[in-house]
Parts: sequence; C-alpha cells; structure tokens
Amino acid sequence: MDSEHTTLATIDNESKDTPKLEFTDGEGVTHRLWIVTDENVIAKLCADFADRKLYIADGHHRYETALNYRNYCRENGLSAGRVQSVALRLICEREKEVEDFIPANGESS
Repeated sequence: MDSEHTTLATIDNESKDTPKLEFTDGEGVTHRLWIVTDENVIAKLCADFADRKLYIADGHHRYETALNYRNYCRENGLSAGRVQSVALRLICEREKEVEDFIPANGESS
C-alpha cells in the first residue's frame, strides 16, 4: 500500500501537465496518456512497487478488480482513496441493480 502517498504524489506530479494523448471513446469515457521518460522518476516508481503487487485492469476486468479492491479495503479497515468515490459508487449501483432484478417470468431465484 501507499500509506504515505509517495507513489500517488509522484504520479500526480507527472500527470499535472497536458497529456500526450487524450480522447473520448464511444461510451463517453475520456482516456489520457502521459509519457514519462525521466529515468529517475521511472526508477522511483519501480522502487515504490518493488515490495508490492501491481494489478492493471482493463475492459471488463475493471469492475471485478474494483470490487475485489473494495472488499480488500473493507476487510482490512482501509480506505480505497480516490478510486473509492467513482468505482465504489459504480459497484454499489451495480449491486443494487442485481439485487433488484426481477426476471421476465417474475420468479425469484
């Protein structure tokens, strides 16, 4: 974990300028890409993750990863930080939709 927020501070610092690429996809999601070439910054980020696992989620894996992360944070008394506000809201909304789902035949499982 990044309890001192040093990794987050590095990422925030490297992404404060205009991104190299920015586009909005067909679903209205904006994607931004910053390119980091400073070898010192790259080495710092690599060192930051040396004793941690790093998971990269894309596509349909984002929801499952956000859900697992939320559960991990709950089980360990942690806050999901910035991710929590958007991802957790989406997870809660989706869980509510699943709970409220009524099949076309009206039967519950």
